[in-house]
Amino acid sequence: MATRFELVSEQDKVCFLLRAADGTVLLQSVGTGGGKITAQNEILHVRRAMKAPEHLIPHEAHDGSHFLVLKEDSGNVLARSPHVASAPQLSALARQILDAAAAAPIVDLTKRPRAATG
Repeated sequence: MATRFELVSEQDKVCFLLRAADGTVLLQSVGTGGGKITAQNEILHVRRAMKAPEHLIPHEAHDGSHFLVLKEDSGNVLARSPHVASAPQLSALARQILDAAAAAPIVDLTKRPRAATG
């Protein structure tokens, strides 16, 4: 499977996932509760935000794990990454996201049963 954005249905709303070629989820939309067009528009905002790497903001959770939040210029949160164990893993994840997001195609999975996220 190629790296791609997936549109998926989740509890009566459509959200997106950015998946790596191995199926790992790199980013997940925060979900605004909109439909397919809203999710596609969010992907366009993600691609625009990725042009400035400082929009990908590292955070540390209470349990010591690390994750990324992607924000627009306005400060609106667009997506978040899964949690990883260390800061070096987070840096590697950030590079992978930045490399993948610009050219990843959009695949519509809203009419198919959703596979478990990894």
